[in-house]
Amino acid sequence: MSRVAFDHIAIAVPRIEDALPFLVGELGGRPAGGGAAPGFRFRQWIYGGGKLELLEPAGRAGGFLHRFLERRGPGVHHLTFYVPDLAAACADAEEHGFPVVQRDVSDPEWKEAFLHPKAALSIVVQLVERSGPGSDQASGARAPASGDPEPGALGVELVGLRLAAADLGRARRLWGALLGGSCRVQGDELEVRWPGSLLRLLVRRTVEVEPEGPTAVELACLRPVVLPRGRHPVLGTVFEPVDITELAPPPLASEEENAFGLAPGAGGGDDAGGAGSEDDAAGSAADADVYFLDGDALEPDEEDPR
Repeated sequence: MSRVAFDHIAIAVPRIEDALPFLVGELGGRPAGGGAAPGFRFRQWIYGGGKLELLEPAGRAGGFLHRFLERRGPGVHHLTFYVPDLAAACADAEEHGFPVVQRDVSDPEWKEAFLHPKAALSIVVQLVERSGPGSDQASGARAPASGDPEPGALGVELVGLRLAAADLGRARRLWGALLGGSCRVQGDELEVRWPGSLLRLLVRRTVEVEPEGPTAVELACLRPVVLPRGRHPVLGTVFEPVDITELAPPPLASEEENAFGLAPGAGGGDDAGGAGSEDDAAGSAADADVYFLDGDALEPDEEDPR
């Protein structure tokens, strides 16, 4: 894997089993594995070219996922990106004004780091460097190949995630300049896609009273599907239908040109530049014990601990 790959969207819930009637029974997700780690359990499902992950807390109360659910309730928790070199990605993140608040390289086959969510537009961003068997695959889901069914032909496709951001220029630095996405700005929206992936991020400029952060998971439904109005009662997440025929094709794998007309990693936007303003850089590695995937870090009104 030579480029950054957008792998999955993760949602935190009190109990994974309670979400199965919707994710499997209604949406028809294909199992993509799962497991356990200190403080949580997880399971994943594939929907066409995209993957959803569910997290539930485990162990004694007070862990990071317990705190997240207590303070924010169920909802989108993080986005995971595979990177070819974690050390280089962390250095680039700091340079672009996105502090790394937790880093673990104890497992040579799974090195990970997290960006400070306040700086990363009020969402947790996980960076992972993998090695060993299967590490050359960007995701359990793959881009279409010759002979595959048309997108959406099997029923439900995961299209991506919608987010709100006060500053589209900063969003472009995060998803484009740092994480290698191909960016297209249309009015108050920024669409970001990655070569070889059907997943996208759609970032919309916030109004004054609207907080930053994730607003909806996008699905393309080419068969009858029952989607709740507003937030799902178990998943705490809005699921919005998208007309897949209106989406632009995935960007080309070329490092020089793609369908969006911008080279992967190109910065720019409303306030293109380096690390950005003083308000751009929130927190530091010293905050790791408090801000490791914690709901505290996502509260928009909380005083910056610097």
